Amino acid sequence: MPISTLFPRATSNINKGITVAFALLTALAARAAVGISIDPGSGRTPISPYIYGSNQDLPGVNVTLRRSGGNRMTGYNWETNASNAGSDYLNESDNFLTSSAGIPDAQANTPGIVLTKFHDQSVLTGAYSVLTLPMAGYVAADKSGPVSAGQAAPSVRWNAIVNTKPTAFTTTPDLTDGKVYSDELLNFLVTRYGSASGTTGVKGYDLDNEPDLWSSTHSLLHPAKPLCLELLNRSVDLAKTVKRIDPAAETLGFVSYGFSGYYDFQSATDWATEKQKGSYRWFIDYYLDQMKQASTTAGVRLLDVLDLHNYSEAQGGGARVTDSTDYTNLDCNKARLQAPRSFWDGTYVENSWIGQYFPSYLPLLT
Repeated sequence: MPISTLFPRATSNINKGITVAFALLTALAARAAVGISIDPGSGRTPISPYIYGSNQDLPGVNVTLRRSGGNRMTGYNWETNASNAGSDYLNESDNFLTSSAGIPDAQANTPGIVLTKFHDQSVLTGAYSVLTLPMAGYVAADKSGPVSAGQAAPSVRWNAIVNTKPTAFTTTPDLTDGKVYSDELLNFLVTRYGSASGTTGVKGYDLDNEPDLWSSTHSLLHPAKPLCLELLNRSVDLAKTVKRIDPAAETLGFVSYGFSGYYDFQSATDWATEKQKGSYRWFIDYYLDQMKQASTTAGVRLLDVLDLHNYSEAQGGGARVTDSTDYTNLDCNKARLQAPRSFWDGTYVENSWIGQYFPSYLPLLT
């Protein structure tokens, strides 16, 4: 008598087990036959040097872009390396930039050494340098300490910054003429490092630093609240200067500090008038369009990169995420981690006055 007759249930279970095992072996065999080939060299494109950059060197971190900027550069005098602290510290003109860079006092008056020391490091590591060019009208004339309210520009405490020198360039600038020339600085850098088209040239130049705040951060250098048209005219003239001296170099602007700058150039008094020149949603649109029109007129591209800063206004645990140093505030910590979503995530609205009153402008990158 067949086993299946004597033990029908057991036989049935055995057959099922054999079927399952066979199916499993078949699946494993099929999986083993699948080959995956990865070619990391296929379809690659160069990574923009802008992606891995830093405004401040970090120990042990190799970046592909380095920026020499900040409030100090608005009043930087390349002829002597004097600079002004503005509201950061007593509106003081001093040797801070050379001192903080570790440049010996004996070399502190060497023309342009703050910039050359910085760019030498970029050349050594193969990084793209962005150097900041002053554009607010004046730079520090001395290193004699705090500037008083009565010494606001124009005064003997300041030298005028002029884009075009009427006489021949020199690498040993005149320290007695009361002027500092932007094109002479650019020529100095090109003479030393070559054009931006070469391997060692300076690649990019910021058109000053956070001009929307000049009257606040540098109230004695630029006392009047800056105007939209002023920024545009200064940007066009300086950008033309850059392109005249080194056509291969890139210009970056308008180097805004944050949302109120993006929106209406920090409530500039001529924004309502200037806004009528086009269908502009906010100041960024105006700036880009006006720079494009100026480029067309000049026959050369005057703005290569839109440079915007951002200090998040998001809050958590009763504190602004960029102000709080109480890292035991867990809600603030959580808000800080979420804050970058304001750049790209249309489903996220940050807890801030921007999220409350200007949600249609979020995300910022659209």
